[in-house]
Amino acid sequence: MRPEAKARQQIDQKLEQAGWIIQDIKQLNLAVGTGAAVRTRIEPMTKGVAQKKVSLGRFSLLAIPAPPADGQALIVRMVNEVDRDAVERPATAAHALKQSAAQRQDILRAAFAGPLVPQDPNDEPAYILLERIRAARLVRTVSRNHKNSAARTGRKPKC
Repeated sequence: MRPEAKARQQIDQKLEQAGWIIQDIKQLNLAVGTGAAVRTRIEPMTKGVAQKKVSLGRFSLLAIPAPPADGQALIVRMVNEVDRDAVERPATAAHALKQSAAQRQDILRAAFAGPLVPQDPNDEPAYILLERIRAARLVRTVSRNHKNSAARTGRKPKC
């Protein structure tokens, strides 16, 4: 056994004897013993009732286990991936919003052009319908203006 592995084994044994839960990085379970190890080590070191106080001298005696270098590297890699995802997420959302706005415009354009629903070949073209609507509005406007001018002059309108 290499000296590093032997030292790691001895450290793990001492930590387990002290009440720590030692896990292999490949089978890491963060829910095991959540907070218990920290609470049982730090609470006895604190003094005071309402405002707990911990001196540097007491904390210097506290052994805090750290994962091995490969475990630390894995943690850093995982945090960096999550951080990268968090940074990219707003840009992805903005891009999706732009795409949905463009898609909405495409759907509206298609709806007004007619290809979204089956068309009846017997229907008159839209430009003819629009001309009829404009002509009807023009007739109403002229008729109203004619009635208003007749009312101002006191004459009866000719119909």
